Amino acid sequence: MVLSCSYSCNEPDPIYIYGNIAGKVTEEGSNNAIEGATIEISGIEQSIKTGSNGMFKFEKLPADNYTIYVSKDGYVADSKIVTVVATQTTQSDFSLLKNLPEVTPSEITLTTVNTSASIELKNTRSADMDFTIQTSQPWMSVAPTHGTIASKNTRIIKITADLSAIDYGEYTESVVINVGQSSLSIPIQVSYYKPSFIEITSPEQGKVYQMGTVLPIIWESNVGGTVKIELVRNGSIQQSIASSVDNYNDKSSHSWGIPALAMDDAYQIRISSNESPNIYDLSEVFYLEEGPTPPVVSTGEITVITSSSITILGHIEDMGKTYSEITQYGHVYSETNPNPTISDYKYNHGSTNQTISYSSELTNLKPNTRYYVRAYAENPKGFAYGTTISVTTQTIDGSEPWQPTEPDETGAVDLGLSVKWAACNLGAASPEEYGDYFAWGEVETKVDYSKESYQFPSRGNYSPPYESPGGLSDISGTQYDAATVNWGAGWRMPTKLELIELTDNATVVYTNYNNVEGVRFIGPNGNCIFIPFAGARNEHGKWKRGEDCYLWSSVAKDNEYSDTYDFWYHNQSFCLWGDWIWEEYPYWGMSIRAVKN
Repeated sequence: MVLSCSYSCNEPDPIYIYGNIAGKVTEEGSNNAIEGATIEISGIEQSIKTGSNGMFKFEKLPADNYTIYVSKDGYVADSKIVTVVATQTTQSDFSLLKNLPEVTPSEITLTTVNTSASIELKNTRSADMDFTIQTSQPWMSVAPTHGTIASKNTRIIKITADLSAIDYGEYTESVVINVGQSSLSIPIQVSYYKPSFIEITSPEQGKVYQMGTVLPIIWESNVGGTVKIELVRNGSIQQSIASSVDNYNDKSSHSWGIPALAMDDAYQIRISSNESPNIYDLSEVFYLEEGPTPPVVSTGEITVITSSSITILGHIEDMGKTYSEITQYGHVYSETNPNPTISDYKYNHGSTNQTISYSSELTNLKPNTRYYVRAYAENPKGFAYGTTISVTTQTIDGSEPWQPTEPDETGAVDLGLSVKWAACNLGAASPEEYGDYFAWGEVETKVDYSKESYQFPSRGNYSPPYESPGGLSDISGTQYDAATVNWGAGWRMPTKLELIELTDNATVVYTNYNNVEGVRFIGPNGNCIFIPFAGARNEHGKWKRGEDCYLWSSVAKDNEYSDTYDFWYHNQSFCLWGDWIWEEYPYWGMSIRAVKN
């Protein structure tokens, strides 16, 4: 018997006690990888640097807890505790703050006027901060260029641009603040333009100009707007040459006919901006010599005004150099031309060989109408005119002449009521024009104002009630309001109550304006508007034109829309039509005097 006995002996399994740590270091905010950051681990005499991708890795570290330290010049160091697990790779990423000061303001602007500005650097860290500063252009400088900011302290940095080294224009530049390997760029906008100026290039210094000839006045400017041109004699302003001349952003000119003036004196031209009077220039000194000139004439005072005539004085002050006779003289006048000439109406006294004062009676004028009048005279050299004056003839009934109140820039007149009223009817260009006619709720004019053409006809056989525009009993400010649609900008038809307010609180005067019959409303504040007797339009054509005034309100009489309220003025009385209005009236064409809040 054979007894065999065997056994096998296996080696024990290995015990793994090592693991790895890997991670990535990035910049907080941008998330860009940080290359060259130093990574250190507590208890290990070893450190590594991050690669270009910001990655790092420690291998075969005994399983344990470790503190990892991350640092790089220009960044705030960071650390964290990481646990290494046997056979595993523990991921530990870091995001580092740039070690930079807080900057106030974060951007600056330098201009032609303000070529310097300051910024404040504040160190909020627990350690001192060394910095350097550089500019993007050599014509920009900073002070100081480097230094140290103590912990929890600030430094003021002054930035200056030398604009004399560059051309006019806009520049986008920067200053860069460096702390270690971190940097911060501060944007700087530079706006460099030539300061506002006026520079006279003609007349020329010491030049002699002859009276009666044209002096070319030439200047350069970048101000825009308009300028005033004056003649300066021996250092004092003697007379105005032009009160408003366009001032172009380059070269401008004005031709001045030199009148009869004193010789042997020093003259200059002064040009100033009307919008910015402190911007001006004074020309070089020039001189005058005698030559043939037009006469010198001035407009005198008005002595008599009636509803159809004006009597006004004039004065011939100089016959003109080298001339002994005035070939004609008198007054010129116009309703529309603020600077009337002999091409307009004129009163001609004939010729004279002496300087005289005279009187002209201008007849066949319109009542309550504004006229522009000035004296004139002529010699062989040419015409001369005095200053224009504005005068209004009396009304037919002998009452004081008046003018409608000038509207504001939007065309509205404030009568001292709850709303402002338009200076003229919808579709008119002046107070006395009739303007356009509109059926109630329609926004366009037309030729036919009959029941059949009405946009909102009756519900059967052209009898009331009519269809409602949009189902509304008040169309003010809606798509059915002709004032809103055609004028916009806050304009609308007046409501019934606003018409009542006008008639109850304004003084109503039957009158005429520029030969047009109508009614004048004088508000509590003294301002006034004029509404002409435009009449109306219906299926028969014009109705009461020149006799009556009809103005639509925005309000229907009732929900049946059988009629609408309007203002009517006739035979020096007025009312709000309603209870007894004809049922057809909504299709009539009437005037609209718009209002705005």
